[in-house]
Amino acid sequence: MKAKLKNTDENDFDALDRLAQGIDDQSLKPLTPALRRRWKAARRARAEHDPAAQPSIPTLIALDAKLLERLDAQARKAGLSRSQFVSDAIEQGMGT
Repeated sequence: MKAKLKNTDENDFDALDRLAQGIDDQSLKPLTPALRRRWKAARRARAEHDPAAQPSIPTLIALDAKLLERLDAQARKAGLSRSQFVSDAIEQGMGT
């Protein structure tokens, strides 16, 4: 097992580059269900503690059933929630 870099500063691009160079295709594998839950919880926790994050406002919209199925499939493929996928698509469409 390779040694991990400890206390890597996210602004230390040389250290991050060295860390990235140590990753090869054989060491990558899908997350287990337990690790996926931990990853999602960490993403939620980070978003909750991000002072720059804007509060979300629940919005009810009507979509065709087939469009909603396609939307959900694309969101799953991207590893995003439906809400995040729609939000990202709107921001991209508006050029922001």
